[in-house]
Amino acid sequence: MSDVVNGPGTAGRGRLPFPDIKIAGKTGTAQVVSLSISNGKSGPWKYRDHGLFIFFAPFDKPKYAGAVVIKHGGGSGAAYPIARDVMTFLFDPQKGLDALYGLEKQWGGTAQQRLARKYVAFASEAGGQSRPPRRARPRYSTGWMQKRGWKRKSPRPRQAMRR
Repeated sequence: MSDVVNGPGTAGRGRLPFPDIKIAGKTGTAQVVSLSISNGKSGPWKYRDHGLFIFFAPFDKPKYAGAVVIKHGGGSGAAYPIARDVMTFLFDPQKGLDALYGLEKQWGGTAQQRLARKYVAFASEAGGQSRPPRRARPRYSTGWMQKRGWKRKSPRPRQAMRR
């Protein structure tokens, strides 16, 4: 399993960025439809194969193990980079976050920023609000009470039901 990532195997891009830590794993693909309909890597999203990767690290004395499943990812090539990034974060959180920030720049911002832009575009086409609505706060939030040192009163007893 070490050769799959660290040798001539199919997941060479899944190597960890640490010379002293090796990851071991196994790639896999779950075929969605017959090859007569799709080759699994392209075409309609619903016909693309699922990508799988199981892994553990360090190879010589395992501390972490995991599995990645990417539905309709087009094969295992979509799964092992995620395993690499997760393991990078586990061994060196700052290095893992730096890799994430680089990807977010390529993608156009964080997930929240991208969704907010999509919402604005969708709402403007539909003639609605031009900015995303604020997240709703819990109806009976007691956080402000706790900050002031107040205690929540016990709930009122239920009234007897009338017939």
